Amino acid sequence: VEVSPNRGDCLSILGIARELSAKLNLGLKIPSPQVKEKGDTPEVVKFSSSVKKFIPRYTYRLIKGVKIAPSPKEIQKKLASYGFRPINNVVDITNLVMIEIGGPLHAFDLDKLKGKLKIRLAKTGESLITLDGKERKLKDGDLVAEDGEGKLTDLCGIMGGFYSEVEEKTKTILLQSAIFDPVKIRLTSKRLRHQTDASYRYERGVDYKITRLALDRATELIVRCAGGEPTKCIDLKFQQLPERVIELEPAR
Repeated sequence: VEVSPNRGDCLSILGIARELSAKLNLGLKIPSPQVKEKGDTPEVVKFSSSVKKFIPRYTYRLIKGVKIAPSPKEIQKKLASYGFRPINNVVDITNLVMIEIGGPLHAFDLDKLKGKLKIRLAKTGESLITLDGKERKLKDGDLVAEDGEGKLTDLCGIMGGFYSEVEEKTKTILLQSAIFDPVKIRLTSKRLRHQTDASYRYERGVDYKITRLALDRATELIVRCAGGEPTKCIDLKFQQLPERVIELEPAR
């Protein structure tokens, strides 16, 4: 399937299924994840006032007591068919859900973060080592996340930081599903010449309404494959998208 740049909604299994359901007049099956939340989620993520206009929606929760291991063969096989290299059960599931639903996710190792995670705009001269081990030189306005000690942990909407990587010893994860401004992500991605599967989707627009669905679907699969106890979802809506009515003349 070749997806044109204006159809970011088709960059997922659900997106293609939606088109087919309309064309073939068939029902659309949307995942209905079941998550048993245990306990409140501490407010471990904060935002500088300057970034909220670039983050329409941000949802997250903790999953405590996970056991990092290789993914089940079925998940590895699915990922390989989409051109992804299996890494571990948590990371693989975030990639799988992005493919399924179209919403990019990111998992941080909570124990590696010192203090709260703060999302802010970068300053020229700062740098971040991303998950691929490469150092990325930042400029004013790039969206980043840092921990309480000022260590950069995420190049938001593009790639996570090496510093907070989920690995074999990880016990508690901070799971994030968010919407980031398409223009902001595109400008940073182009300048760094670093396009990822997440940025490819963010640049074209990710559905505001699937943010929570993607978080819950990933949580359900992580608990099934890696164990752990999920806390309640924190759902922050910095912008409310208005409902739009499109008028059509059926006869035409």
